[in-house]
Amino acid sequence: MSHAGREMKIGYTTPYGDNSPTNSDSDPSRLDYQQFENLATAYWQSEVLFSALELKLFDHIEAGASTLQALCTAAACKEDGLYRLLKVMTRMELIGENNGNWYNSQAARVYLVETSPTYMGDFFLYRRTMQEKFHRLTRKVSLDDGLIGKKDCRQFRAEDPYEVRNGNYVRALDRLAREKAKEIVGMLGNETWELPILDLGGGAGALCRRIVASLSPADPQHSGLDHAAAGVLLDLPEVIDAARQIYPNETEWVGIETVAADFRVYEFDVNRQFGLIVMSNFLHAYGEMEARNLLEKAVRLLKPGGKVLIHDYFPDRLGCNPHKGAMYDLAMMLNTYDGQCHEASRVISWLDAAGIQESVVLDLETDSALILAGGIRCPFAASVGRYRHFRRIQTGGSHLHRQNCHSPLGQAEMPVWVQGFRKESSVSSERQG
Repeated sequence: MSHAGREMKIGYTTPYGDNSPTNSDSDPSRLDYQQFENLATAYWQSEVLFSALELKLFDHIEAGASTLQALCTAAACKEDGLYRLLKVMTRMELIGENNGNWYNSQAARVYLVETSPTYMGDFFLYRRTMQEKFHRLTRKVSLDDGLIGKKDCRQFRAEDPYEVRNGNYVRALDRLAREKAKEIVGMLGNETWELPILDLGGGAGALCRRIVASLSPADPQHSGLDHAAAGVLLDLPEVIDAARQIYPNETEWVGIETVAADFRVYEFDVNRQFGLIVMSNFLHAYGEMEARNLLEKAVRLLKPGGKVLIHDYFPDRLGCNPHKGAMYDLAMMLNTYDGQCHEASRVISWLDAAGIQESVVLDLETDSALILAGGIRCPFAASVGRYRHFRRIQTGGSHLHRQNCHSPLGQAEMPVWVQGFRKESSVSSERQG
């Protein structure tokens, strides 16, 4: 059969039947980008395995160094960095953890411990040496002389001027934000709030724009929609400049005011307050102390009865990609000054201390989650009932959660996020808030 004859159509099985060589994540009943995001970040997991082998973590654990302190001593590692690595290894099911003691998975004991007769660690490390050759794949395949002559064919290059790199970064993140915004706004259900909205660190404004577009001028709380800015987008000056280049048409900014500033030092007018404050992928750019201070600063800008919407990668959430929150935390460790992904339970405790004591955590169907805090009118509130408060939500083992992730529930009248919400409440917690 020719290549053309193998075209795959959504909703149809492939000519290969059940044993199709296509990626196992490709489910014709689901149409989203997560399969491709998983492919794009697959090397993150490879690097975790390689680092664990280079540090001989499996060997040290097998030899009895099971606590964080013992492993730091045996492997000569920094405590914070090693702890974050171990959490990812746990989510990848390379190791397990019980009351602060780590242990090797059965497969790791067989193939990743050097004293095992079936040890394969050196073979897996050999695979790493092939990475550089794969970086040349585009040039190897292309007939474009311009590409063939380039030393680096990648779009994002460290040697490019900052303005170019920043523009590429903002544009790329906006692609993701637009997809996330669709799901987040859909999850807000019948929530209402007073205007205006404040979107902190919102990049090119995808989420703010989507929320503003969803508002009804007929709603008394949104009566100012036609008369003033419904949303305020605050981000660094160079990010706002890039956003204006990405969306040069003024119709894309109707109802949105931009503030080019660093929220760490910027102060709004003393009388300015907001009904909804959005912090999407914002807190993970900062260490714990600074992130908490920024959250408290934001809360002080709320109108009475206002709400906070925090979207992020939370390491203590499982969702449909159990490893992503912990893995993204490593990305922050490697790519920011002191950024880290904060656990949802931790963020909830900060909100509680700041006086916002009603919060709900919702897992997206992709790889992140959101916290909605304030005077919540939860969709299907009667069905959710006692599960509304975060302190009553618990996360559990990855096996059970993955099994439940897309399973039929016999509760067709309830949306997917409520179904997952109820399931998770019955599973024991790794670290409760």
